Amino acid sequence: MNERSFAALWIELLSVSIADAERCGDHIARGFTAKSTPLIQEGLEAIEWIFYTSLKDRSRGSFAFVCDLLGADPVVVRRKLAQRPSIQIAGKHYRQHVLKLPTKGVVQSQFCGKSLRIAA
Repeated sequence: MNERSFAALWIELLSVSIADAERCGDHIARGFTAKSTPLIQEGLEAIEWIFYTSLKDRSRGSFAFVCDLLGADPVVVRRKLAQRPSIQIAGKHYRQHVLKLPTKGVVQSQFCGKSLRIAA
């Protein structure tokens, strides 16, 4: 396999994962929440891969590895994806039902003089 097709496979993995996370959020927003639903399960796995894997993990197949391969900063990619409403919904569902963390919605906070919206 040449380098170009190798990169194309990883780009496709990232694209599919983002699409899965967005579809999951859209599905949850319409009232479907069963974790056994394949669509939701795939979306939650995508949320975990994108947002909950360590950025120190640069092994093949990790989120940071794919971002490095594409020349993208994984922190910036995460930040941009976290702004998408459907991914916010899927992320909240992941925190509540997989990590079992209490969530209270989005809160305003000040950090270094900047106003931030943070999912709580």
